[in-house]
Amino acid sequence: MKKVTFATRYSLLATRYSLLATLIFIAMQVITIKAHGQYLLQKNLETDFGAQGDGVFDNTDAFIKAGIFFSNFLDITGNGDTIGELIIPSFYPANSLTPAVYKVGRQLVFNDSFLVTEIFNGIEKRRKFRHTNIAQGAISGLGDTLENYGMFFLNNVHNLTIKGEVAASPPTIRYKDGLMFGSFLTPTSTFTSGNFTQTNNTNTIQPLLFYGINVDHTTKGWTAPFLFIKNCSDITISDLRLDGNNVNFIWGGVWSNNGGIQLPGDGIFCQGTTNIDLANVHVNQFGRDGMTLEKACENITINDCHFNKNNRTGFGFICAKDVTVNNCQFNETGQITTPGFEPSLSNPGSGLDIEPDAGSSPQDECENGIFKECRFYNNLGPALSTNFVIADFVENMLFENDTFYSSRQTGIHCAGKKIVFKKCGIYASVATSSIANAEADATKYIDCDFADKPYNNIYWAHTNPLFNVPGYGEIQRHMRWTNFKNCTFNVNDKDREFFWLNWTTSGMPESSWTVIDDCTFTYNIEGKPDGAYSFMRGVRFRGQNKVQNILNGVNSHHIMATRNILLEGADDACLPNELTFEGQVEHYMLSLGLDEFEIGKKADFITDGYSQYIIKDKALVGVNSGIDISIGPKSGFHILQGASIYGGGNYDVKGNMIAHKGSYVDLQVANFETPIPTANTLLYFDKECNKNATTASPLWCNGIG
Repeated sequence: MKKVTFATRYSLLATRYSLLATLIFIAMQVITIKAHGQYLLQKNLETDFGAQGDGVFDNTDAFIKAGIFFSNFLDITGNGDTIGELIIPSFYPANSLTPAVYKVGRQLVFNDSFLVTEIFNGIEKRRKFRHTNIAQGAISGLGDTLENYGMFFLNNVHNLTIKGEVAASPPTIRYKDGLMFGSFLTPTSTFTSGNFTQTNNTNTIQPLLFYGINVDHTTKGWTAPFLFIKNCSDITISDLRLDGNNVNFIWGGVWSNNGGIQLPGDGIFCQGTTNIDLANVHVNQFGRDGMTLEKACENITINDCHFNKNNRTGFGFICAKDVTVNNCQFNETGQITTPGFEPSLSNPGSGLDIEPDAGSSPQDECENGIFKECRFYNNLGPALSTNFVIADFVENMLFENDTFYSSRQTGIHCAGKKIVFKKCGIYASVATSSIANAEADATKYIDCDFADKPYNNIYWAHTNPLFNVPGYGEIQRHMRWTNFKNCTFNVNDKDREFFWLNWTTSGMPESSWTVIDDCTFTYNIEGKPDGAYSFMRGVRFRGQNKVQNILNGVNSHHIMATRNILLEGADDACLPNELTFEGQVEHYMLSLGLDEFEIGKKADFITDGYSQYIIKDKALVGVNSGIDISIGPKSGFHILQGASIYGGGNYDVKGNMIAHKGSYVDLQVANFETPIPTANTLLYFDKECNKNATTASPLWCNGIG
């Protein structure tokens, strides 16, 4: 028989007493024992932390206390097996049907301080807020370091749910009126910048009425984030309305080195956190961002949420991966009408900002984002912003069934790798594109509708085209591999065109040209024949593509100018690729050097396939003298009845070029090469061409088109 030592007996006894103490402690708490040996620790914002949802009482301390509690006392057993739950009552008083509104918000002037403590099981934890450093600003928010930052601060918390009591009646957490945001002057202080000088001769803090570059820390006025989630995991937030109340701020002047006000004041601010789940949460009207993900957040799911009318961006995707967003709104960032607010852009002013900080250590990256059924409407900046400067660190983003409205010059700033838009309504001017090194990383638009539609009868206040890809060499980054599949393009403004696409392609490999596949371009407006063209260069047309004008008549004249174009050849003779122009639209083949229009080569630019270039009734082709037009042996160039062609060019006809009955041809300065003909070679001009006319169609000669 094995002998049991005194030490062993003592250890067993201590373990039993420890377990007994834990069970007694658990029994004293509002705790439910769940399956798999887990414990559920529930807290109520009102009964446990002293909140009152009457819309008057200051609940700042209550949320600070809740943060202290869950950051320090959630793991009651020390084994990580406790799940926390904070319930925020939906009605106040509890036995009424009056919606609860929890008023919050506190700022500190110089030398102010206050202390908040929370005691649990005889252990006291505290947070002290103080404004003892003039660099904190003229008036400080809640935070002097990142270790003591924000109102509801969760640090190293795991397995916590924060929810409104009744999902159908979410409670509101609203910042109080009169908080100061922007730049301000303390009593007797003076601010000078260039020729601007302002002195505060009062005994109260006053707005600094300066709107240039200002990074003077002593002038800051800010609030800090409401909910700061740092180094946490498995956080669920649901059924809440967070209102930053920026419509009732006292606005100061600019504080930023690049426009607007760039100061802390977010709704939800996350750092280094995994497994966040947001549902039915509105985060609106905050001084900076609605929600921000920083420092390697991961596995974020957001459903049925709103991020509207915040000042800098609705949603900041700064450093995170595996972010899934469904049925959310990112609207009206920067659209603030409060008296005293200077409507300058707080960059980027976007609905969604995907912006890893360049040069961060370790380098920020944004990967694997999915946004479905979302709305991006009427933001002061772009609807979506991903700047080309940091595009190397943005990869694998899907936008599906989303709608984008923007009336500004750049409505979507889109640069990165593997960015896909699928079944989206894009009613915004798109700028920049893929910076990929392979076609697998292309930016793709699939089944999308592009148009210059107004938002609430607000029309675009500029003449930028629907899509503007700078091309190769125009800006710091080469743009290549932008692909369109089964998309529609519609312009309704007579001063607008479809594309400024790859106009600089010097050095761009042909394999990286833009692919336009099964797309339709429709004009439904009067034209502007004074140089306002659509410009397309470095494009491979594939499938069935059509450019049409459906509003034909006097002064309806549209021009699509092209350089270096391939109309790809298909594999099937019964399904050739087609590029068709119809109605009062001109295809102007421009040459400023070695430019070509290749009909029938496959994507390798070597093998011949099947394609048809077709000019229909009322359409016009203008050919610049230097352009080389090559028609492959399995392909054709057709000028149908009512269509016109004029100009020069160098034609290499190995397939067929046919001017049909009733067409108009003026190619007196063109050059036709004489290849050895084959059974496929046909150069044919019907005897009924140019009937009763000697040049192009009367439609164009008489100045109607």
